[in-house]
Amino acid sequence: MTQPPPALATLAEQIGRERDEAQARLSRAVQQRERLRAQAEQLTAYRDEMLIRQGAGVRGIEMLRVQQHFNDKLDQALAYQQAQIDSTTRQAEAAREALLALEIRLAAVERLAQRRAGEAERKTAVQEQKRSDEWAQQQLWQRRESSGAGSGGGPALGFAF
Repeated sequence: MTQPPPALATLAEQIGRERDEAQARLSRAVQQRERLRAQAEQLTAYRDEMLIRQGAGVRGIEMLRVQQHFNDKLDQALAYQQAQIDSTTRQAEAAREALLALEIRLAAVERLAQRRAGEAERKTAVQEQKRSDEWAQQQLWQRRESSGAGSGGGPALGFAF
């Protein structure tokens, strides 16, 4: 098969690079989301552990206020962590959609390039066939002329003079 037109090959290369970059962005977003989820799990486990410890001992009012303030800060940290997880989830989804769009676009350009290359091959084959037919026709004419020229230029009637 012949090569696709240079413009289509260049476009396919560019889209391929964009696709690779989108794949990398998606990978980074998914990794970041997983790191944030792991951190959220650690915070949740720490908060739960602190609640168990705090419930075990009886303390004064001031100590309860400090513990409640600490728990509120942990809850805020968890809410912030969840917001970060949600944000990276949206980023990952956007990257996934961009990647899909680029893969569809790349596939379309590659199909177009294949179609154009096929058309070029068919055109070349038709031109080759035409040249071959013309050459064969010329050979036939030359043989007819050379066989007709040897008999005096006129048709041979079978008379001898």
